[in-house]
Amino acid sequence: MKNSVWKKTAGFLNGKGFYIVLGLCIAVIGVSGYVMTRAAEEPPAADPLPDLNLAYSEPDPSVTDKPVNQLITSIPKPTSTPTPTPVPTPAATPTPAAAFFMRPVAGKVGTDFSGEDLVYNPTLNDWRVHAGIDICAEVGTQVRAAAAGEVTRIYTDGLFGVTVEISHPDAYVTRYAGLQENPSVTVGETVEAGDVIGGVGTTALGETIDPVHLHFEVWKDGSPVDPESVLPAPAN
Repeated sequence: MKNSVWKKTAGFLNGKGFYIVLGLCIAVIGVSGYVMTRAAEEPPAADPLPDLNLAYSEPDPSVTDKPVNQLITSIPKPTSTPTPTPVPTPAATPTPAAAFFMRPVAGKVGTDFSGEDLVYNPTLNDWRVHAGIDICAEVGTQVRAAAAGEVTRIYTDGLFGVTVEISHPDAYVTRYAGLQENPSVTVGETVEAGDVIGGVGTTALGETIDPVHLHFEVWKDGSPVDPESVLPAPAN
């Protein structure tokens, strides 16, 4: 049986069968070459793009349908920051001007203001400061307010006798000592410069050896100052 099949196959190959097989082989080789050529020419498939999960919203027709000029005018204009209005600085309260002074009596100065220096007092026979000036005048000579103000004190001092104090603007105080009894003013009374407040007397026991005079003091902010620094020069 096997020999019969082999004989048939050998006969087929020795005849037309040889050419058929040869053609089939050539066809297979050609197809294989074509497939390999195409595979070499085609690029590898690209990797798929990653999903970015981008949200998509439909365009607003109320905006996209408008003409360009309307779109421009619909854009809100930037508002400028208003400049703050400066707050006016309140005006400073004016300080009252220094009181206008006049000489309380006319006369020569017997003892000057000494400041912190000590001067000899013949009545007391000692050395001490003299906080005012002694203006010589006759007994009973009218003593006038040196400036406008208010009478704040009337008292009798152990050394300077009957004394009147007047408070003035700008923290000035004037003292009139050695007056006669019963001055012409009362505490709380308002006086003008030149108003009579009393008369020259002899009540200043601490200065009895000196000629009759008015002891006159000027105080500023609680400290004595030279009366001549605020009084006008004496008349000739």
